Amino acid sequence: MIWPFRPYPPLSLTHKVQLERQFRATAAAIGAFSKDVPSIICPQDLDPVLQQVTEDLLPQTLFEFFAKRFFSTSEPTPAHPSVEWAPISLLNTNGQAQPFQKHLDDEGRISKIQIDSELKQFPYRIASIAALACAECWFRNLDQSQQVTLEKVPFDVLPVFFGTTPILANAALYTDEQLMGTMHQMESSQLGSLSALEHGYLMSMAEYSLGFDYSTVMHLLRPDASKSLKAGLKFLQKTKDTILPKDLRSDANQLQQPPTENELSSRNDTIVLSSLMDLGTTGTCPTQLTPILCRLLGHSEPEIRKWTASTLRSATELNDEQLSDIYASLGDSSTTVRAQAILALKPGFDRDEDVVDRLVDFLSRPERSVVEASVVKLADYADFPDRTPEALLKAIHTLVVKGAADSVFPIALKLLKHFTEDPEGLLKERFADDPTIYSTLFSNTDPSADEFSATDDNE
Repeated sequence: MIWPFRPYPPLSLTHKVQLERQFRATAAAIGAFSKDVPSIICPQDLDPVLQQVTEDLLPQTLFEFFAKRFFSTSEPTPAHPSVEWAPISLLNTNGQAQPFQKHLDDEGRISKIQIDSELKQFPYRIASIAALACAECWFRNLDQSQQVTLEKVPFDVLPVFFGTTPILANAALYTDEQLMGTMHQMESSQLGSLSALEHGYLMSMAEYSLGFDYSTVMHLLRPDASKSLKAGLKFLQKTKDTILPKDLRSDANQLQQPPTENELSSRNDTIVLSSLMDLGTTGTCPTQLTPILCRLLGHSEPEIRKWTASTLRSATELNDEQLSDIYASLGDSSTTVRAQAILALKPGFDRDEDVVDRLVDFLSRPERSVVEASVVKLADYADFPDRTPEALLKAIHTLVVKGAADSVFPIALKLLKHFTEDPEGLLKERFADDPTIYSTLFSNTDPSADEFSATDDNE
């Protein structure tokens, strides 16, 4: 895939597609394609406000400034929360100090926002917090069906439809170097969940599909956001490698179409991956799509192979040819693809003996997700080679040391019962010099197994 952010992509294909899906879902939920395109608000537009307000009133004044943009006179406006300073020692979420904290009333609406008083010297960060707070207030003013649609969309996405994303982009705390080539992690110090690069790509999507004029303020953005906006827009216009139509206003009816074989066969990797995500959301694998899904197991993009294998876990009917395709994926270069392929296998295959033999071999692998998936899948079979008990003991040690899900251990114990009437005694003998292993194994005695995500082990 041609990627605009060279030499390294700051977002993986999965992350790019998820951001586009969040943009599309938000556009549909709020009817963005039927609204007028608002003017763009830049940090410089805040200067007159900042020059006229006293420090004590700064948080509330900035909130009111953005509220005028988010809530038009034709829309019901909720009661505005109080926005005030507070010492950082009082701002605590899940045991960590935060730059701001929201308080909700009994109806689940924001009643008060407290901002770290040490941020007084950073007025544009305060503006970013105010814009995010307005976005959340606007969200909580939606009807329940719209809120359910958007419950997994970061509030940071909403401002792009109101022309206020430059404020968030310039105040974002992530830097270009922190993102290059990696999936970023949440930090307690950040003001939102998106980076400046992601805000830049959101702005390019808004211009590409809804006709916003974000590129006219490109020169006023910080370098990484400006680069992302410029490169992202050029990328979309040149490759059309996106799930968004060129004119979302006229093609809004495309938003809710179920995945088809044509989409899964697309030369556009973004469309293929988004279609796989749609199937994952439904938790189904339609029989008519199984052949094309099995072909996708050989796709050059590892993230497409990963999502394909995961989707095939939901397949209810697989013939020997299709199971052979899944079996071949056990040799994939991606740890996550291998783990998902293991979980997609079904008993009844003419090579079941080979499958079990391969899974027992995997029990001695160092990758936690592969070992975990192998234990779970072996529980679906009844006949095992003689070396299985020793392999299971190695697997148990690996799973304990690498922090596997608690629900996998009862499955491992149940498998050991195929070979000994006293699995607990066998474990006590094997791990006599390491009581931590034994105590961990029996801290969860629930014999049922949760679904496993089989995620990457630092590939």
